[in-house]
Amino acid sequence: MTSASPRRYFKELRFRQLRAFCLTAHAGSFAAAADTLGMSRTALWHQVRALEGEFEADLVRLRGRRVELTAEGQLLFDLAAPVVEGFDAIKDLFAERRNRAPRTLSIATTASLLSNELRQALIGFQGSHPHVRVRFLEGPSRECVRRLEAGEAELAFFGHLGLDPMPPRLHLSPIGRYPVVVVHAETSPLAEVRRLDARELVKHSLILPAPDTSARHILDGFFTKAGVNGRLRIALEAQNAIQFAHADALKLGSIVTTISPLRLLELERQAKSLGVVIREMPGAGHEEIHCARRVGHGISPAAADFLKLVLNDAKGFLRRPLQGLNGQAKLPRTRARSGGILPPARARAKNLLAARGERAFGGRRVPAHDVPA
Repeated sequence: MTSASPRRYFKELRFRQLRAFCLTAHAGSFAAAADTLGMSRTALWHQVRALEGEFEADLVRLRGRRVELTAEGQLLFDLAAPVVEGFDAIKDLFAERRNRAPRTLSIATTASLLSNELRQALIGFQGSHPHVRVRFLEGPSRECVRRLEAGEAELAFFGHLGLDPMPPRLHLSPIGRYPVVVVHAETSPLAEVRRLDARELVKHSLILPAPDTSARHILDGFFTKAGVNGRLRIALEAQNAIQFAHADALKLGSIVTTISPLRLLELERQAKSLGVVIREMPGAGHEEIHCARRVGHGISPAAADFLKLVLNDAKGFLRRPLQGLNGQAKLPRTRARSGGILPPARARAKNLLAARGERAFGGRRVPAHDVPA
């Protein structure tokens, strides 16, 4: 009986060592990983060193305060990470397969992503997981990160600039990007300007995203780089600035913001009736869209399935090259045209429809197989 106890002890300790090693590898430092696990750096260091003794290999090396994986360490991390995360998810998987009370999947995201890119995934998910309640926690990108880190959400979808370092306890996966566009009225003086730039925009009243949004940080950097940030004439600020894309609201000023490719497609179809012009903003960059989850917390089967649906949809729009809206393409040599997007974006809109198995016919979106040859 006494001989079996040490074996059980070391098996349990070995798994803890693997978890400690995986968190250290992801965080890149003993301090950050120790904080996540709620233990001292010394205890964490001993666990990783014990694992090195177990595998008879050097797994990590120190570079100042940073921890780097050796070739053997990277090999072990690739093998161990799925095991650690899968083990953490066993409890949720067991409960779901026993058909217990419906569980809740909490997701933090922005208003734009919820209304556009996550919409189809949600419909598909509810059809395949009727026993799971989905709870969306809507807010700006930084609020999404805070809620995920605090454990209020299991997944988070948001725009990330790469300026603020992500907490090491979060695993970040890029899924696409939002381009920057200018939306103005057909009668705006901007309609006479062939090529837009920051110095031209500050001559006019503008509607911008709210200061706490990732889209606004992109634009602030764009105007600051051009040396005109202090000359902005801001008429209105809003979390979702694109909601003011109609002729009446545009009397206040022109909109400059990032935009969902799906929302852009819808707006292009409505542009003529709304009396607006949509144009690219060369040199303004784009907003990177990411999904994040907490490291060291196994992802539940429901969350994993929802994420797969989002990534599958993203292949059709978020990951598609943005022709004419990549911050580099030049405008055609004609003046801005009323009632629609300029030609390069029209080509992109057509590609987006094709990716979703649809075509434009009779002023509507219809399944491609329903369009007469």
